[in-house]
Amino acid sequence: PPLPAPQGPSRRDDTRQRADHLGGEEFFVLLVGVGELSGQRQPLAGERQQEDSYDLRPRIKDDIVKLEQKLQAGLGSQLRKDRCLTLVNREATYSDIMQAQRTLIGKIARVRTPRVIVFFGGHGFRDHIITHDRQYICVPEFLDKIRVVGRKPDCEQPDQPQIIAFIDACEGKIPSDLAVWEPQAPCHHANNGASYIFRAAAPGELALDGVLTDALLAALDVPDENLDQMFVRLKAHNPRFCQGIRFEKSGTLSGQIVLHRRPAGSAPTAAAVGW
Repeated sequence: PPLPAPQGPSRRDDTRQRADHLGGEEFFVLLVGVGELSGQRQPLAGERQQEDSYDLRPRIKDDIVKLEQKLQAGLGSQLRKDRCLTLVNREATYSDIMQAQRTLIGKIARVRTPRVIVFFGGHGFRDHIITHDRQYICVPEFLDKIRVVGRKPDCEQPDQPQIIAFIDACEGKIPSDLAVWEPQAPCHHANNGASYIFRAAAPGELALDGVLTDALLAALDVPDENLDQMFVRLKAHNPRFCQGIRFEKSGTLSGQIVLHRRPAGSAPTAAAVGW
């Protein structure tokens, strides 16, 4: 009798084969700095109209450049130059930031284990940041969209993006004319990803100008520390002003996240030895 015709690979096998061709653990970065706001600030409910340029952190552009350089040096081949997006002041309008989010989502779709670093330095209030053109972006919603939309719907990507966010902004009272953000329905994928958010202030509190940025720039010089160790170092950077820094975790961590890996064969630094 004739031999049965060979069967082609199943969809599951084909998906696994395509996943094997995806890259390994790789980082993507979005750095946003808003040290000045355009136009005249609109008064909140019950507040008198006033002339206020609302500028802060004159060196925010330098901070963003330093953050990019330190992340590039610390992550090495895990962070390609074209996977680091920076927006500062006039470049950081609402439309610019949302376009950067879409660009980021498009870039992470073909990576096996994408890890996304998001930094925002500037004005904010409870769970929201303020763009250069004085519009509002909800931080949980912004990060959640990267995690959920950034995963291929046919599950050829084994892991959802893991988000590491640094929000150097105030966490004060929500303006009365802004609707409170409602969480989206939970994602039904097997791996819902994870978010790790460092905040400069506790809920309802103001943040000192650049307190988290300064501590982060120093912490990125220390190699081989995971995020929990980095959190302790951030709070210890200036005990008087850094005690309000918070570290929020959600989801399951896939392996240890280290933002500065010591090159193989190099000796520990003095800072690492003394820690």
